[in-house]
Amino acid sequence: KAYNNKKIDATIDKTTKNNVTRLKNFTDPTLMNQKRTRTELAQILAIKEADLKDLMVYYLALNQNNKLSLNDFVSFLNQEVLSNPKYATKIDQSKLALLTKYLNKEQITRKLSANQMAQFLELPEATINDLYTYYLSLNNDNLTLSIFEFTNFLLNDVITNSTMASNFTSDDITNLKLLNNFSNPEFFNQELSARELAPIFNLDEFIINQIIYLKTNDPQITTISPYDFVNFLLTNEATQSFVTPELVYLNTIMTSALNGETFSYQALSPLVKMDEATLKNLFILYTATYNEVKVSVQEFVDFILDHQNDEVLSSNLPSTTLTDLNFLNTIMTSVLTNQKYSYTEIAKLLNLSSQDTQLLYGLYDATYIHQNYQMSLQELITFLTQKVLTNSPYQTRFTNDQKTKLTTLQTIMTGVEKKEKYTLEQTYNLLAKLANLDKNTLNVLYIYYGSIYDYNDAWQMTIEEFVNYLNADILNDPKFKDYIDEQDRTDIIKAKTTIKDAQEKLLSNTYSRVLINSSLAKEGSETFAFIKNLKTTLNKDMHDFYIIGDSPMAYDIKSTFNQELDQITIITMLIIFIVVALTFKSFLIPIILVLTIQCAVFLIMGILSFIGDDVYFIAILIVQSILMGATIDYAILYTSYYLEHRQTMDIKEALIASYNKSMHTILTSASILIIVTLIVGYFSSAIASKICTTISEGTICSTILIILLLPAVLAAWDKIIVHKHK
Repeated sequence: KAYNNKKIDATIDKTTKNNVTRLKNFTDPTLMNQKRTRTELAQILAIKEADLKDLMVYYLALNQNNKLSLNDFVSFLNQEVLSNPKYATKIDQSKLALLTKYLNKEQITRKLSANQMAQFLELPEATINDLYTYYLSLNNDNLTLSIFEFTNFLLNDVITNSTMASNFTSDDITNLKLLNNFSNPEFFNQELSARELAPIFNLDEFIINQIIYLKTNDPQITTISPYDFVNFLLTNEATQSFVTPELVYLNTIMTSALNGETFSYQALSPLVKMDEATLKNLFILYTATYNEVKVSVQEFVDFILDHQNDEVLSSNLPSTTLTDLNFLNTIMTSVLTNQKYSYTEIAKLLNLSSQDTQLLYGLYDATYIHQNYQMSLQELITFLTQKVLTNSPYQTRFTNDQKTKLTTLQTIMTGVEKKEKYTLEQTYNLLAKLANLDKNTLNVLYIYYGSIYDYNDAWQMTIEEFVNYLNADILNDPKFKDYIDEQDRTDIIKAKTTIKDAQEKLLSNTYSRVLINSSLAKEGSETFAFIKNLKTTLNKDMHDFYIIGDSPMAYDIKSTFNQELDQITIITMLIIFIVVALTFKSFLIPIILVLTIQCAVFLIMGILSFIGDDVYFIAILIVQSILMGATIDYAILYTSYYLEHRQTMDIKEALIASYNKSMHTILTSASILIIVTLIVGYFSSAIASKICTTISEGTICSTILIILLLPAVLAAWDKIIVHKHK
């Protein structure tokens, strides 16, 4: 509205207009709550888009309840945060690198040797070897060995090791060799002579030969396998005297070898005649020697933590290492279970600042979830004033002027929501900070607003009051100086002078003159009803008044018109009748002439009424009198000639002779009257114009009737007229 007013528009500069246009976004509820992109919001608030992006990250951080897995979080840190200088300082990069390694599910579940485990955990290899050995000691119950495998391992790997050989006596070694031979099918199934068997079984060679013969009953056979030899001794009744526990023991060893039996360290203990603890350690050593032990990082760390109080582990691992392993175990467990964490949980887990972690969660949200996040102006301004300006890390990004404007915008939007109304002073205090509006301009806008939206049609003031107000207040008020030019000022001052002069003409000590203008016709039912109502009203309030003018005069005439018209018509006809009767000394001739002219009067009035032309009452009276007096002469002239010629001519000749003698005079006189009254009527106004034009039209009708009708009437009544005249 204001911009459409040229004078108001000219007083508002372009910058202020732009500010006011921008303000509309904060005063229209629809625009306030419209979702907008980051670019649109930055343009409206006139701030950098990059700064707004950071603020929206903070907004998302405060208004999100996301839960992230460690993998997602650390991957985000590596891919997005480390390359962003604004957020990279919030991360311990060394810890992040360590986390990244332990968040690889494939790596923490892959089986590793002791050497690989030492490299992965960055611990001394010797320590890891000891821990692997201990792991095997607690997780090796399922290992089984044949007697040959076990004795072969001891003879070839253990006893040959100078460190471990001291644990075995010569008898132990001899016994191991014996066990090794009798657990080896290649040995106890080979054919041996009595000489070879004698030292093995500690028997005389002759006895052995006798036993071979007893078994084979063939003197030519001199060899036998140790297995067959022992089996024969144990099963033949004749050789029972040679059976000893040692032979039974050796038979058991050989039988197990033939059956391919394997033994746990518990089952092997009575066979090899060693205690279980020693055998267990030897089994562990066997596994470490021949089977490369591989354990996943997750299994290994679980094992260490489960047995951290064991004497072996507590002496090998310092408390700091155990603390680190506890942390790593939590990390790996979360990876394997894909556990999700809130920002508070992950901050506590990784020993990060809760505030920084919350912000990183907001950045994650903005990067991956709400890349094109939209906010309304109301949401953004509320967030900025309630959260950002009160938060020390962010409030420094705003100047004091910006803070003031944001706070003002919040006040305006709150007022819009509550539909609050403001005084001029309150509005100025708000808008002056935003739109750079001066108080005078705002005052004028307030007045202009009121004139459009608060105007009451019932308000009234006289023109004099209005002009006096303009002169006394408006012209002297500085806020209107830009809206009233010198010409306007001159016109307003002149208007006051004009009113004063008019008052002197319209007002006196006795009477006051009042001019009433209306859109009603000068005469008519509505006009007369209005005048009647006006008189009724004035009679109630005052008694000494006069209403003058065309319409009041017509109203007054109408009230007596019928009576006056009848009187005037009768008097006119009577006077003219007498004059004509005296002239012609005839009773019938004046009747014919008067009726002819009166017929012309009725005819013109009828025509005017038929075509819808207004006729003043006073005009009817005047026209009737003038037409009757002016045009009756034409009829008298023609009639005189007719009567004169009838003395010597017949009717037809008399009519023609009368035309010839009177027509020039009649037309000349009638033309003058018609033309003069028509011209006067054209240039006159109101009643004078209507009277003249009606006389002109009536003269035409009278002349036509005299020329056309009167001769016919005279001819029709010829016998009576002429006879009586004679």
